[in-house]
Amino acid sequence: PSSRTQVMSHHGRPMSVAAPLSVSDDQPLWMPLIIQTVATEGRGIEALIDAIHAHQAHLHLDGHLQRLEHRQLEIELQERLRDALLMRLLAHVSSQDMETLIERIQQRRLTPNQAVESMLAGLRFG
Repeated sequence: PSSRTQVMSHHGRPMSVAAPLSVSDDQPLWMPLIIQTVATEGRGIEALIDAIHAHQAHLHLDGHLQRLEHRQLEIELQERLRDALLMRLLAHVSSQDMETLIERIQQRRLTPNQAVESMLAGLRFG
């Protein structure tokens, strides 16, 4: 699997995620079928089930499903870690300190990155 990453926006926040798998001759791009169904008439249901099974088989081919799940779990873990670290950090930053940092940023005496570094400097892990 590729270890390349790309930056994407998630809920307005940039995050680094694994780049999509590249398509190669030995792993062709999956193009899901479009199956017309009419539920009230029961038409197309068997074809839809067959198409779902074919797609499942494709996902299991060469560990594609495992790689996809690995990426999704990596993203979820990073999001949970980011949220937990933010909550821990904010628990140690007073509202007055936060207000002071915001004012200094607004006055252009401090960049947002410098403010973050200032807050992180006082954070202890453990």
